[in-house]
Order: sequence, then structure tokens, then C-alpha cells
Amino acid sequence: QAYNRSLLDASQDMLVLLDRSGRILALNGAAARGLNGVPGSLIGQFLSDLLPSPMGQEVQNDVSSVMEAGKILERELDTGQNVLRVRLDPILDPQGHVAQVAMLVQDITPFLQAEQAERHRREMAEIMRSVSEDLTRATRRDEVLQMVMQGICRLAPELSVHVMTIQNEMVVMEAFYQQPAMRALGDLKQFPVVPLSQLADLQTMLQTQQPVLIQDVAERPEWIKFGPTSWVRAYGGAPIVMGEAVVGFITVASEHPGVVNETHIELIHSLAGQAAVALQKVQAFAALQEKNEALAEAYLELAGKNTDLSAAYDATIAGWARALELRDKETEGHSQRVVALTMRLVEEMEVPLEERLFIRWGALLHDIGKMGIPDHILLKSDQPLTEQEWVVM
Repeated sequence: QAYNRSLLDASQDMLVLLDRSGRILALNGAAARGLNGVPGSLIGQFLSDLLPSPMGQEVQNDVSSVMEAGKILERELDTGQNVLRVRLDPILDPQGHVAQVAMLVQDITPFLQAEQAERHRREMAEIMRSVSEDLTRATRRDEVLQMVMQGICRLAPELSVHVMTIQNEMVVMEAFYQQPAMRALGDLKQFPVVPLSQLADLQTMLQTQQPVLIQDVAERPEWIKFGPTSWVRAYGGAPIVMGEAVVGFITVASEHPGVVNETHIELIHSLAGQAAVALQKVQAFAALQEKNEALAEAYLELAGKNTDLSAAYDATIAGWARALELRDKETEGHSQRVVALTMRLVEEMEVPLEERLFIRWGALLHDIGKMGIPDHILLKSDQPLTEQEWVVM
């Protein structure tokens, strides 16, 4: 019995044995501590009297229900500080009637907190995956910056978010989300273009290429307050580093000190890295697009020249065909008819497009040899050709 008792007292779970009326018959050390007493002093007292209202009455009702039904009852109780899982087991006498109730109480708060933390971690991971996927599709710089800002808003909706770039040693606000309650204290739409040298926190990130965390700016004498950001109390940021150069910053802020924490800094640092990769891709895409546009212009110019050359070639050949017909009235229109029939045949035979122009020229020129024949031979019609004329032909 002493051994069993020591095991019960060592348990972190609260164990209480109650009679039919709800009086305590026995309890272990954890139950005594939970009831703010010592085991001996609590024996014989009503459990419901030792619990805060209305929890005491709820437990008493549960005990009565188990006594009457003779069935196990399980429930969870929220004390405001902890969540308790309560199990009531009926204990039967030799006649099979419920004589006592054994109560097991477990503090499941740590388990619920762990579940919530795991669920939050998975949600954060899913948001990061979604933002990363969106960034791979971005083709413009402003798209990247907006996506990063929106991603942080999803990851830390309790914070204001700012995305800034460096342009000619000046800090320019590119995208931001300001908590509604903070808009009355300073509108970030009026954020001025500020010299980078005047902002100590950004200077630190520029020099170290590492994030910063200020849990209370009131403790930082170098913190500069001005209009749109005068409300800031907690602050954090991470640099956007492309190659070896800092090109911008992502910062978060709250009006309450201590709200910005290490988890927030890890998130924005990770997104700053993704933003840098996306900006590099967009930069490369823009350069490629510019190069493609230049190539397209050059191609169109060359194609225009080729078209002009082909048109001139076609006109020259057509002119030769007309000149030929002027010499031989009997075959007037013959070349054009041959061309028309030839192109119909080409269409039926599905000759490749790039070959058709040359076939057209061939049809136009099929009698071009006549151009080199003297008229007295070409137009001779009343006498057969002589041997010498056949040589010329």
C-alpha cells in the first residue's frame, strides 16, 4: 500500500476518491496542491466547496450524474488559466451499486499549447510556401515588393509592414500596410524620401547585412521620431541583399513595446531573402525582354528589307514576262495564265510556303529564253527555220 501510495503522490495528475455525496475520501499530493491544502486537512470536505463557483457546482452535478447512471463521464474544464480534462469513474459495491466515484484530473494545457504551436507553425509554413510560389511568377519589380508586403501581413497581421528601397542614397517607401488604429497617428502615404544617413537602424542593416530588433525604441536614444512613424514603440527589420549589395529593407512595427519578437524577425529575414531572389529574376527578365525587343525590331527591319527586295525581284521578273509578251502577240497573257495554273497546282500539292515564291518566279520565266532570239527568227511564220536559225534557237 505504501508503494502504491508513493506512486499516486508522484503523479502529476490529480486523483480524488469521492463518496456518494461528493465528500473527499482520499486524494494524492497533486490533488491536494491543486486544492491549496494538504491531504489530511481535505479529507471529509465537499469537493464542490473547495472549487471556485460555478466550477464547484458543475463538478458536483457531474458526480451526481455518475452516481445515478453508473457510467464513466469525461469532460474538459477551462479555468481561465488552464484547461483540465476530467474523468469520473463509478466504483461499484458488491451488490453492483455505485458506492464511490474516482476522479482523475489532468492539466492538458501544455498539450493544447503544443498543438496550437504546431498548427501555427504549419500555417506559417504554408503561407511562406504560397508567397514563395507567387514570387516565382512575378515579372515586375513592383509586383515583388507588393507580394512580400502582403505575405508579411498574412504572417503577422498584428503588425504594420513597410517595404523600402535605396535610390541614390535615399530611402523610398515602395509598399506598406499600416494598422488602422495607427493611421490617425501618422499617415505613411506622406512618408518623405529620407536620406539613408539619417536612419540609424537602416544604416546598421546596410553595414551588417543582418536584421535588427528593437523591442522598445524609447530605450534607443539614436531612434529618430518624425511624423508618420512617431507612434512606433517596437520595431524590427531585415535588409534585402542582392549579390553583395543592400538594395532595400523590410521593416515591421507596433505601437506596443515588446510586440515585435524574434519569430517576426526570422520570418521577415526569410522573406527578404526570397524577395532578393525574385528581384534578381525580374531584373534578368527585364534585361532579356529588352534584348528580345531589340532583336524583334532588328528582325522586323530585316524582314521589311527582305520584303522590299522580294517585291522588287518579283516586279523585275514580271516586267521581263510582259516584255516577252509584247514581242510575241500570239502568246499575250500566256505567262500570267501559266502562273495562275501553276499556283493552283502548288496549292493542291501543299507545297511548303517558303518554296512557292520561287515556283511563281519559275512560271513567269519559263519562256524567258525567247528574249535572246532575234525577231526575224522568233516571229518567222511562213517558212521553216534554217539549220543556222535552229542553232540560234
